[in-house]
Amino acid sequence: MKQGLLPLKEKRFWEKKDFSHKATFGSLDLSQLPKESILSSTILNQGFTNKCTAFASCAIQESEHNQPFDPDWYYFQEGLVNGQHSETGYDLRTCMKAGVKRGFKPLNGGIPDDFKEASYFRIDDPYNSTDLFDDIRVALWIAKDEKKTLCAGVNWRSNWNSPDGIIPSTDGSYTGGHCIKICGFTEINGVQYLIIQN
Repeated sequence: MKQGLLPLKEKRFWEKKDFSHKATFGSLDLSQLPKESILSSTILNQGFTNKCTAFASCAIQESEHNQPFDPDWYYFQEGLVNGQHSETGYDLRTCMKAGVKRGFKPLNGGIPDDFKEASYFRIDDPYNSTDLFDDIRVALWIAKDEKKTLCAGVNWRSNWNSPDGIIPSTDGSYTGGHCIKICGFTEINGVQYLIIQN
């Protein structure tokens, strides 16, 4: 990010190359946020594969660079970064490391090295568990000029496959870990929602 990054203090859940969103960008008064901010792109369908991190990451790059990237190639790079191939997918840190170490391969030709990320940051703090809803909105708003969206890991629930697109706040049965792209926020009938592309 153009604003620069400050390393987190090394702790059990963090690595030296993790960066804190709050330490880097500070915090905003929530009244400074608009009711809506959306940065969407083409939805990339992973089908019946376990490549959600690769598909979400490539969709994020597509938003920023306005061109498609190869999720299958990226998934292979995640395996190289991880040190071994996985049939069940990769965690978010491995996903982010692949973007820094390996880059993204454009589908219409180009060099992955030209699309390497300089770094990544994390919004959550495993030692201070809080509702991250407002932190996510602030991160999206601060990064809007660079067309940055967020990659998030969630414990997907069965009743979240909602036909009207609005995920209910009540939990359904757990169906597994999943990676999504958070691309904005909006207000519907006076209630704030995050906008995700799944």
